Amino acid sequence: MHYSKINTKLLKICLSLAFLLCSMISFAQLSKQQLLENKKKLEEEIKYNNQLLEQTQKSTKKSLNQIAIIQKQIADRERLINNINQEIGLADAEINKTHTEIDKLTTDIQKIKAEYGKMIYYSYRNKDRKYQLMYILASDNISQAYRRFRYFQQYNEYLKKQALLIQQKQSELSQKQQVLEVQKQEKTTLLGKEQVQKNQLANEQDKKTKAVQELKKQEKDIRKQIQQKQAQSKQLQKKIEAVIAEEIRKAREREKKAAEAAAKAAREAKKEAKETANAAKPATTKPAEKAEPPAKPAASSRSDVMALTPEEQNLANSFANNRGKLPWPTERGVVSETFGIHNHEELKGIVKENSGISILTTPNAKARCVFSGIVTTVMNQTFGNQFVLIRHGDYFTVYTNLSSVTVKPGDKVSTKQEIGTIYTDPSENKTELNFQIWKGATKYDPSIWLIRK
Repeated sequence: MHYSKINTKLLKICLSLAFLLCSMISFAQLSKQQLLENKKKLEEEIKYNNQLLEQTQKSTKKSLNQIAIIQKQIADRERLINNINQEIGLADAEINKTHTEIDKLTTDIQKIKAEYGKMIYYSYRNKDRKYQLMYILASDNISQAYRRFRYFQQYNEYLKKQALLIQQKQSELSQKQQVLEVQKQEKTTLLGKEQVQKNQLANEQDKKTKAVQELKKQEKDIRKQIQQKQAQSKQLQKKIEAVIAEEIRKAREREKKAAEAAAKAAREAKKEAKETANAAKPATTKPAEKAEPPAKPAASSRSDVMALTPEEQNLANSFANNRGKLPWPTERGVVSETFGIHNHEELKGIVKENSGISILTTPNAKARCVFSGIVTTVMNQTFGNQFVLIRHGDYFTVYTNLSSVTVKPGDKVSTKQEIGTIYTDPSENKTELNFQIWKGATKYDPSIWLIRK
């Protein structure tokens, strides 16, 4: 009974270790597959960045956008090199594991061969059939004779099994050695790819340095361009703020009218009930009652807070729950300018302000709605082109710099639905969308709302 418990416990431990080993192997395979997928995505991003860079380089006019694309290219290249390094790490782990398996197989084969050699030697010394027959006939009884006969049979069978086991182990060893060679070749290939990527990274860093030096020569012109664009941006922001303020006012007005209508209906219902009750009672003289003051409509205390219907509130909650999961407003693109007020990384003294994020993309690219909602505004920008404002409860998304629009106010739109074509500036061969997110009169950084690429 005691031994049975020990055996059961040992069996459970062995099963647990086997499960853990299988889990580790599965995890390693999953990690390798994930790394391959990540590498593929990064290579696609780098290829796309090259297309954007070639597009901007067609213009003789240098711009900050080229630096933005090169910076993105460098960041993606560094991520790719890191991804390859992780692949090399996995390859090293697989090589070490295979080395361990080969060592174990080699040791096993040596032990089996040594044992097999002793058995062959013993078998050779006693190979004479007469000796075996005499040994059996010398038995004291039939039972002993049978056991001796079975012994010789089993001994020969065991010899055959050992010979077969040696062959199997040697075959397995040969396969493992082949696997090891493949793994070493894969590692060599990865090291070569890593070196290629490092060389390309160095070229891109050099390209960035030259672009910065060239732009510094045009610093006065660049400052003038930025000031002009900032002035245009401020005019556009005033329009957007006015449109959002009007939407808030309309919503509060609707809330006020709904509250007044509800209060009026309540007063009339109360009056009717009172009259019905009085009609049922005998007439008596009562002092005149004071008229009740009308109920005040409920209203939000802040003027920048939107009043929402239950349906709009559900939509707003759904939008908020998708923070960090919203699709990009363009199918592909590179962030050329981030949210807020910030200094340019390379050109000192140049301050930029953005109420959203700017996304560089390819010519004829479409702007897409990032979440279901209702188009409230399609309006011309002060300096040409158009912008679209879409409402999602008390959230708004804004899409500016569109050359054409395919929606109109009042349209219900769905996630990833195309709403217009992004304008391409012929002087810079630049196709850039500005995307903003607001809640009421408060603007948010869109980069924390969009899904990470």
